[in-house]
Amino acid sequence: FPFDGTSVGCTVPSGWTAITDNISQANFNLGAYYKIAASGSETSGTWTGCDGLTVIVLRAPAPTPFGNVEGQTGSGAGVAYPANALTVTGGTSWVIGIGCIRSANDATFAAAAPTGMTNRTGSSGSTGACSLSTQASVASWSAQTVTAASGGRNGAFVIEVQDGSLSNVLTMNPL
Repeated sequence: FPFDGTSVGCTVPSGWTAITDNISQANFNLGAYYKIAASGSETSGTWTGCDGLTVIVLRAPAPTPFGNVEGQTGSGAGVAYPANALTVTGGTSWVIGIGCIRSANDATFAAAAPTGMTNRTGSSGSTGACSLSTQASVASWSAQTVTAASGGRNGAFVIEVQDGSLSNVLTMNPL
């Protein structure tokens, strides 16, 4: 999930595929990409023009296990994670939430998660803060808001991972 404090976005290295279109507005751009690792020593490659990059590593048997994806941008101290009408409603999907805000050094937001999700990792720096969270075994996802310490341009994705056998999240570390 590359975050950029401009509306231009990052240069994505080869081998990465967009899950959906980037969400952007003036001075804010957030992307969602995936890559299927060819080996256990795979690297993220070189991302340029980014203010931050957060990576989650999932072990899933399906080559592209993503279902419905929702994203939206906003401004102010409330980062809205949109509702997601999941493709699989039987309670086997996961949801991944990534939210970012152009609010400098907001460690509280970086450690926050929408209600119902668990914060996995976050980062905070001079150009903004991001938080990555997950929730397993869901049948639906309603809109949630996470409040940051101060306002700024912001955005969030809620991404369905619809592979019911995705019971192990191998690692979740920011790069």
